[in-house]
Amino acid sequence: MKELLADVEEIAYKNLIAFGFEEEDVLKLVEQAKKDLVSNLEKLELQLNSNLVDKIELSNVLHAIKGLLFQMGDHSRAEQINEIREDIDANDSLEDIKNLLLV
Repeated sequence: MKELLADVEEIAYKNLIAFGFEEEDVLKLVEQAKKDLVSNLEKLELQLNSNLVDKIELSNVLHAIKGLLFQMGDHSRAEQINEIREDIDANDSLEDIKNLLLV
């Protein structure tokens, strides 16, 4: 998860600066987005570690994470999450989620 956060922070910083935001504003935006992302990743981890995974809740959490990643400029991961959500019932989808977001 630390690697994911570092990658996303770097991508977000570059994208927001390129978009024309002032550095002071970028730092605040990135910090808030990281907090939101961590919160959702913790929810995701709880779902994945549960004995009975609620696919609807899992899909909702993934949707929130996808939105955050997209807003922060990490379009590649956001698209991967979207693909996983479209086939959430596949046998390997839970493992794909873990590998993409929590490793």
